[in-house]
Amino acid sequence: MRIIIVTADEELRDYCLKQIVKSDVDCKAVTSLGELFEELGKNHYSGLLIDLTSSIKAKVDEKSKAHEVLPLYPVLRLKWKKEVQGLNCLLQNSVANANISITNFIDYHCRPFNPRKIRTKKRLPLHFSVLISQDRKFQRLDVERSTTLDISLGGCSLLTTQQWEINSRIWLQFVEMEDQTPIQGKICRWTCWGTPMKIPSIGVQFESLTDSQKRQLARPVSIYKTTH
Repeated sequence: MRIIIVTADEELRDYCLKQIVKSDVDCKAVTSLGELFEELGKNHYSGLLIDLTSSIKAKVDEKSKAHEVLPLYPVLRLKWKKEVQGLNCLLQNSVANANISITNFIDYHCRPFNPRKIRTKKRLPLHFSVLISQDRKFQRLDVERSTTLDISLGGCSLLTTQQWEINSRIWLQFVEMEDQTPIQGKICRWTCWGTPMKIPSIGVQFESLTDSQKRQLARPVSIYKTTH
């Protein structure tokens, strides 16, 4: 299991590493959100520890990307009290779990989490018609008609108002694609309907593509051209 800590403060980094070593997990230390995103694109991680000061000092584009990436992981926010060598920890998006310990964060939030890395392939904002099914034969009554919000060779975002489970498998069929072989995908993100200022959608990682589908998805604009 691997976690990562983001801080430019050497004292805070050393303090946290002493706590983490007790949990017998691998830990990578970086100094900025930019380094964090680069590392998350290379390796699978189960949790993030982020110094509040590092977040405040982050560049505008890094803060924007943080809104997309951080919800994908368990995140522990760190507030370092240098004058007393003390630390306050807050689980991201949780008021009930104020000031939990690093050890508890690792044991109860990181260990049960399926390690993941973020996508590095650029997704294009192209909108294709897609059928979504939890059955490879598309015979269930809950087959949903959807539209891609973006797409790349590695995956896509799909408009949906249904309820989904992270890491569950689904099957996709692109109406405009020449090869209609069902594509298996894994749900990596779910934004439910009613989330303030967010489009209800799922992020899907492609897990089974035929050679012809790979060729078309490598140049998704070609799918558009074959239908016009």
